[in-house]
Amino acid sequence: MKKKLSYQDGRELFVKKLCKLMNERNLSCQYLSSKMKKNDGYINRIINGKKDPSFEVLFDIASALKVTVAELFE
Repeated sequence: MKKKLSYQDGRELFVKKLCKLMNERNLSCQYLSSKMKKNDGYINRIINGKKDPSFEVLFDIASALKVTVAELFE
């Protein structure tokens, strides 16, 4: 039986995966933010815990990285 993730655990998992994918693709926070048509610091604020992404933004991030939303939490 899988352990239920807390909000904080899920957020940390998401941020680690986001950073890993960005690093593998040599993408900056600024570039990914602009690809999503958000202001330059948007992704940086998500990574630093100052902003929580909406469901819509999760899909935008996944699309920009060419992965599924589920892959952002693996």
